[in-house]
Amino acid sequence: MAGSFGPLLRQLRMAKKFSLRAFAGKLEMAPAYLCDIEMSRRNPPGSTKLAAICELLGANLDEMSELARRDRKKIELDVDTKTEPIRNMAFALARTFEDMDEDTADKITELLNRAKGL
Repeated sequence: MAGSFGPLLRQLRMAKKFSLRAFAGKLEMAPAYLCDIEMSRRNPPGSTKLAAICELLGANLDEMSELARRDRKKIELDVDTKTEPIRNMAFALARTFEDMDEDTADKITELLNRAKGL
């Protein structure tokens, strides 16, 4: 799958004959916010909304998730429900992100992928 998340979302929505307003309503999302996503002015939605989008459009969740991941320019993490060690790890990663070298990033990515069984 090539392209950007937003324009593909718009294409899929229109192919299913959903108006912007109707589709946004089904997702409990403001139409202006959905428009911004489709126009690539905002990041693709998180996993819960993305799953709802794929279900409504009959789109492949894995493919859309990968496309969303590639298009995402900022990452927001909800750490409120996480344990203190997990919150500390997230904050440590955020603090060191700007100055991290590629070798360190590769090692951290490998460690996290192994922990996830990937």
